[in-house]
Amino acid sequence: MVKSYLRYEPRASFGVIASVESNLVFDSSRKHLLAPALEKVGGWHVRQGICTRMLEPSTASCSGPSLAVTSIAASMSSPLVASGYADGSIRIWDSDKGTCETTLNGHKGAVTALRFNKSGAQLASGSKVNDFILWEVVAWH
Repeated sequence: MVKSYLRYEPRASFGVIASVESNLVFDSSRKHLLAPALEKVGGWHVRQGICTRMLEPSTASCSGPSLAVTSIAASMSSPLVASGYADGSIRIWDSDKGTCETTLNGHKGAVTALRFNKSGAQLASGSKVNDFILWEVVAWH
C-alpha cells in the first residue's frame, strides 16, 4: 500500500500573509490585492501570487508605535491607500512609491471601517467606540 499523504513536504515558511482582524482590498490598478500583515500592509500581485510590495511604518511621517492593522481602504482614483490600526491611528500611503504620506490621529478605539469616496477627495473612518470622522484627502495630493 502506498502512503500518498507522505509525498509532500513543506519547502519554506512564508511568515504572516494576512491578519484575521482586517479586510482585503484591491488597489486602484486592480492588479494587486492589499492584505494586512500585523502592522504592515502587503501588496500581492493577483496573477503571479507573490508579494510585490510591503507598506511598512518606518519613515519619519509614520513614526510611533504600530499595532495591528484593523482596516484597509484604497482610492480608486489615485494610488492612495489608508490603513487603520488598533490604536486608533490611520496611515495614508502612496502605494506606487511605497511611502507613508501622513498619520492621522482622531479615534480613541480601533479603526474598524475605512472608505474613500468615488472621487478620492474624502476618507470616511469609523472606530470600535462608535465615532465617525470624515477626512479631506486634498491635503495629501
